[in-house]
Amino acid sequence: RDYAMYLRDRMAARDTLALFEAFRPSYADHYIFNRRPGSVEEDETIIKDRVVGDFDLDFERTDIDLRAWSGGRVWEIKRGGKALFEPEWAIRDIYVAEIEGELRVVRR
Repeated sequence: RDYAMYLRDRMAARDTLALFEAFRPSYADHYIFNRRPGSVEEDETIIKDRVVGDFDLDFERTDIDLRAWSGGRVWEIKRGGKALFEPEWAIRDIYVAEIEGELRVVRR
């Protein structure tokens, strides 16, 4: 829940550097899966166009729903049974895991 609030606050602040780091694993996997040329680091539009958007950020920690996957190694984050961030077309369900001691978004 704390990490969901961290993401909300970074979006509200439009902190693209922190958001890029948070979402990097998810977008890097997207590049690999879709065999896109280049790398996620070269794609400057990812965060600006898809992560820092006009989202409904009016929620509190108590609004966050968590569901454990893979024996608690991956956590799905939702808000009231819906996507954490609206509109859903931009960022769907968010799955978070610890990578090298830091929480990161591994699927979206």
